[in-house]
Amino acid sequence: MSGGLASIDDLLEDPEEGEQRPGRAGSAAGWIAKSAFAAAIGALIVLLVLRAGGVTLPFALLFAAAYALLVLRRVLREVQPAPVPRARRRATRDESEYMFGTGDALRSALSRWENRLAWVRDDAPRFTSKVRDQIAETVDERLRQRHGISRAADPVRARQMLGERLWRFLTEPVVRPQSSRALAELIGDVERI
Repeated sequence: MSGGLASIDDLLEDPEEGEQRPGRAGSAAGWIAKSAFAAAIGALIVLLVLRAGGVTLPFALLFAAAYALLVLRRVLREVQPAPVPRARRRATRDESEYMFGTGDALRSALSRWENRLAWVRDDAPRFTSKVRDQIAETVDERLRQRHGISRAADPVRARQMLGERLWRFLTEPVVRPQSSRALAELIGDVERI
C-alpha cells in the first residue's frame, strides 16, 4: 500500500490468513523434542509431589501420561474448527440466548422481523418471499388449527374468514412492499382469525 491508497487485494485479504495457529510453527522433530522435555519435567514434578505425599508411581508411567496429554492437546489444536466469522458471532449469540433462556425470546423474534423488514424495504420479490410467504404460512396454520380448513381446499370459506384485505394481500402479486401501517393492519387481521 502506497500513498494511503489500498489495492483491491489489500482490501480482500484476510489478515489472519498468513498467521499460523499457536503450536503449529517449527518442525515435527523439534515439537517432539520440546514435548518430551516438557513431559519429563511435568512427570518429575508430579513424581516429587506424589512421593512427598507417600505415593509411589513409576516415572515411565507419569512420563507417558504427560506426553500423551501433550500429544492430545496438539491433535485437538489441529482439528479445531476455524473461528466463527464476525458476521455470524452476533447471530450465534442471539440463537443461544433464545435456546438457553438467557435472552428475551420475544426481543429476538422482533429483532429478526425488524431485520427482515429492513432488508426487503424496496424489493417486491424479496418482500414476497421473505415476508408475505411467512405471513401466508401463519395464516394457513391458523386456519387449519382453529377452523379445520385450508386456503387451497376451501378458498371460498377461507376468503370469508380472512376478509377481503388479507385475502388480496395473500393472493395478488406484490407490486411494492407494504408500509408499516398496512402490515400492522394485516397482522391484526391475522390475529383475528
